[in-house]
Amino acid sequence: MASSQAQQVTKQGLERSRLSLVIHNVNTQIDDKDIEKIIMSKIGKPLPKIESGNIYVVNGRTLRKIFLNFKQEAKLNELMKSRPIKYGNEELIISRHNPKNIPLSGIITCALLLKISKTLDDYGLEKKLAESDINKYFGKFDKVIYCQWLNEYEAILQFNSYDIVDQIILSDISHVINGINVHIEKTREIQKKNMIEIAQHPYCIHVTNIPNDVTSEELSSIFDVPVAHIVLQPGCQLNQHLVSNDQLNSEAWIKLIGNEKQTRDLAIKISNKNLRDFEMHCDVIPEPFYMFELCREFEKGLCRFSSKDCHYKHITCDEPDNCKNKDCHCGHSRKRQITSNRQTQNCKKNLYRVRISNLPSTTTEEQLKTRLNISDAQTSNIILPKDRNRNALIVAYFICQPSEKYLRSKIHQWHNSQYSANVSNKIKCQIEINGDLYDWDDKTDIIEKWIRNQNVSSMRITTHNNKTNRTKYPPWYPGEKESSSTLSHSEQLNSNDPKCIDWNMETSTEKNLLKSNTSKLVGIKEFPAEWRPAKEILSKDPMGIGITYSLINRRNSEIKATIKIYSNDYEQSLIRSFAQHQQTVLKEIEGLNGVPKIIDANVNNTKNNTPWIIMGNVEGVTLHDFIPTTSIDLHNALIITLKLLHTVKQINRRNVIHRNINPHNIIIDTSSIKENNQNQSSFENINLVLIDFDLAYIDQQTNEHNQKMGGMFYSDSIDLINPLKCKKPQSNQIFYRVPQIEKRSMINHIVKNEQDDNLCRSSTIDTSHIGAILFWLITKSYPRESRDIDEKAPHEKNHHIRIIEEELTRASGVWKGKEKRHPLEQHLYLIFDRAFANPDKQWPIEELEYQLELTLQLTKKTNEEEEEEYSLPSMSFKNEQKESLSNIPILTIGSSLQLALFIDSIKRQVEQYYDTLHWSNSEINEWSIKGQQVKHHDILHFQKQQYKTSLEIEWNAIINDKKKLDMNIKTKVNQNTVIDLPLGVWQQYNTDNINNDIRKNVLIELKNLVDVLYYKKNILSV
Repeated sequence: MASSQAQQVTKQGLERSRLSLVIHNVNTQIDDKDIEKIIMSKIGKPLPKIESGNIYVVNGRTLRKIFLNFKQEAKLNELMKSRPIKYGNEELIISRHNPKNIPLSGIITCALLLKISKTLDDYGLEKKLAESDINKYFGKFDKVIYCQWLNEYEAILQFNSYDIVDQIILSDISHVINGINVHIEKTREIQKKNMIEIAQHPYCIHVTNIPNDVTSEELSSIFDVPVAHIVLQPGCQLNQHLVSNDQLNSEAWIKLIGNEKQTRDLAIKISNKNLRDFEMHCDVIPEPFYMFELCREFEKGLCRFSSKDCHYKHITCDEPDNCKNKDCHCGHSRKRQITSNRQTQNCKKNLYRVRISNLPSTTTEEQLKTRLNISDAQTSNIILPKDRNRNALIVAYFICQPSEKYLRSKIHQWHNSQYSANVSNKIKCQIEINGDLYDWDDKTDIIEKWIRNQNVSSMRITTHNNKTNRTKYPPWYPGEKESSSTLSHSEQLNSNDPKCIDWNMETSTEKNLLKSNTSKLVGIKEFPAEWRPAKEILSKDPMGIGITYSLINRRNSEIKATIKIYSNDYEQSLIRSFAQHQQTVLKEIEGLNGVPKIIDANVNNTKNNTPWIIMGNVEGVTLHDFIPTTSIDLHNALIITLKLLHTVKQINRRNVIHRNINPHNIIIDTSSIKENNQNQSSFENINLVLIDFDLAYIDQQTNEHNQKMGGMFYSDSIDLINPLKCKKPQSNQIFYRVPQIEKRSMINHIVKNEQDDNLCRSSTIDTSHIGAILFWLITKSYPRESRDIDEKAPHEKNHHIRIIEEELTRASGVWKGKEKRHPLEQHLYLIFDRAFANPDKQWPIEELEYQLELTLQLTKKTNEEEEEEYSLPSMSFKNEQKESLSNIPILTIGSSLQLALFIDSIKRQVEQYYDTLHWSNSEINEWSIKGQQVKHHDILHFQKQQYKTSLEIEWNAIINDKKKLDMNIKTKVNQNTVIDLPLGVWQQYNTDNINNDIRKNVLIELKNLVDVLYYKKNILSV
């Protein structure tokens, strides 16, 4: 992994640059004495040291740069304040020197790019940075004259002077504003056309994690905006067959709030507020739009209305006169020679509708058309339910509307207006997004009936790609999840129809179901009389095999247990096989910590009953539910992962492989989380329990059990991704498809052999899942698969790299502890490299355990004495030949020999710094040099107090084809376990500063290794 810019730009480099100025494009006819005179006239003595740069030619002129090196920063600032400087009539440009590895280091610019890190607070909620906070922070340098937001995490600041940008860059490359890390870079000036584009695309608030039956009226009261300014995408209900993009909860877009700053401030104010047990999430985004919303006449430069008066959106193309893109539907001038292709619009592409509720049950189509003043041409777009309850209010839809702006004007007229002089009901309206309707047989769905009458099989939306150079904003995902006859939450409260209320209560979202729906437990036959169900669900298997609940003893409420109830929705013989298999596995691992203890079961009952297994009490919440509510840094993510590994290690020793580890079946005991001295959550003593062994493999299983199960759990006949043999799982249901299963799936249709069959029995499946859990804890994203369509592993994707880099920065600090940053990064990426690698490169559990412990040790805070050991000074070493080099082949010359001498000098430095370490130099001291590769074996002896150990060390260094040094150290801690200490790939390895960095990393790695071994020895001996 390449070093980040934060590593490349050192604090010392910035400090050196703060004392230097650059005069640009100086004619070679101007000599140094002329420069001295100019500076003398400006600031007097003492004068800076003057150095000349390389000569270059621009437009026939021979030029050079002049570097001014000051001893006092005050004199430097005095000269910058006296700008401009002139030689005769020629004005010379002068600026502060920037280190070369800063992007655009030699460019004069008044623009500064901010990259804002995604940061969570102590409650696991994302912190937001308002524009006012940014202006206030950077205002200490100078006034920010303009802020352009590129997206939620990137913004460009414009200043009056390029010198302000240089001052900010040289102060530090990473800043902290209200606890949020902000990385800065130089960037180009804000382009005028971009500023126009931003004005054309106002910002809105995208609201997620809200109830599926939320109304715009509810959101209107929370955000204090008119109902007409809200667009809602309703969520689906579990008993309906209306699905889209697997969305359960609603989404909303709050529009026309004001300028960008006002929008962001409102989002920050409302985000994480509670709406019926849902913590709302608010993100500020550019307002989305669809192609059909763009004005056809404006596209041709012929619209006679202003953007304010036209019902359709006016968005100007970047090239209004010369645009050659026939698929561009933005605004052009009449000079344009090309006409865009625009297909005839039909209802399939018109996404907006109005939900009109609180209507009397006697409402007719004609009455509603007259009441709402809808034109005759639009009458067919009014949809009313045919099957009605006389005493219930009804819901109607006004569908197939291409103009949100038009609907907004109608909502202002209709919403909260009285239905008629004789009916006091106030009409309720909201703008919604039409969605995909999948075929279903419910005869009460009026929209589906309307579609069939129109001979349209679905309302699937097709959006056209706009291929102009203008920034594309993502369209909304279409999704209709609510039957038109269903009343909203607020309408249920006002309804006198008890049937309607009961029906809606049974159709809660999955989130609410996981919280409180336990009615299914009561009807289970032969359910043990001494137990009653608790209110909450402990875990719901995403594969659909079963649900795990908490139980309470009826006689003594202090006695609790856990029950897994298997699904009735699939073939019962298959479900019973899973239940019987889990019972066998739990007996096999009985007595281990971190796994459930079996108490009772009915799985062997031949009657046609729902299978269940009762286990000992498991307290807590699933890791899946726990993480969103808690702030987990890299240090704690590693602790949780190690705790999981220790549990899995015990299970594997009983010849059991879980094969289905995911966040839903890891239970966290929240009572084991304590606060440390800094009032932060400490996970050092966290307890977790691993459940759901339905897909586990038992090695050396009994023939009787294997025969009984038909061998389904011991060969490649079981599908570990789709074990119920039902419809193919959606991609968002898959936590991680391990490569062992991927490879087996690919080869099964070609040829089967024992080696490939064994892939699904490999214990590395569990270590693959453990690596995936660590990845998820850091990025909060499911890894899903080891390689995507571009052959990229999850940790190699750009958006995940950024998150990982931010976590590494938080763990190591920007400057403090920076010496640990490179080793920490190397170990973490090594863990992911092998966790997401091919099956033959997956982690053995012992090796993964050591890697996690080494990585964790690097994240621990050290005391001052230990910090000094890591903060090693730069030292130069002569390549003196030692006794240990006597075995190097005598014919070796050039870079390979220098590399060997370099390794040997590092070994000497190890002994110099650590009196607990020394090399054997006699027992095993072998050198092997082939071409550009050097290998070296030796024994490292470590002694601390009463603990002694000797480690076989293998050095491996190679200069690759790109002239980069790839270096690592391997050590054997026992006969079967090899620990890899990755030192990374280095450019310009022959420079002094890189040499010193490599030396430091070796010293840190070896010290970290013996610290981990010493710690493990002490733990084991207690």
